[in-house]
Amino acid sequence: MNEPLFKNSFMRDEKALKALYKNHYFKSKLMKVLGAIYLVLLVNSLISLALYWYSEFFGFLVLYGLIFGIIMLIKYKQEIKLNLQRDKELAGEREPIITQTVFEDRIEHEFCGITQSLDYSNVAYVADLKEYINIITKAKYVYIFKKDSFTLGNAEGFIDFLKSKGIKVQK
Repeated sequence: MNEPLFKNSFMRDEKALKALYKNHYFKSKLMKVLGAIYLVLLVNSLISLALYWYSEFFGFLVLYGLIFGIIMLIKYKQEIKLNLQRDKELAGEREPIITQTVFEDRIEHEFCGITQSLDYSNVAYVADLKEYINIITKAKYVYIFKKDSFTLGNAEGFIDFLKSKGIKVQK
């Protein structure tokens, strides 16, 4: 029988969801590209403004930056709220507890009575954050482990185990 090596159990709450969105979804390739384009245009406009005291795009870029930032903040808050509503819907009267059990050949993720199994070959990378360990799959699904919620093993040992599987860990 395959014995568990690590076990992690915690309630997925607003704090966990904020960490997920802050550290994964808003660091997507699209966001990085849009941010880089905006930064190049803003620097170009600032140089034009400094050298020629004129930039036809500066006002537009400042306005665009504000609007883009506000839209992203609204989207962020909507996604958190939507996920909290989904969790409540799935959990019903129970608390939305995530329990993940790590075996030599897989990770079992249990949430609201539904169990999923993750094979290590499907892991794209791991994000080692301040309070969480996020396992991101090749299909962009994220498994969240709260560092202080290991009931078997600990966060440091888990990170070492993932590295031993050849999985890239990002700080």
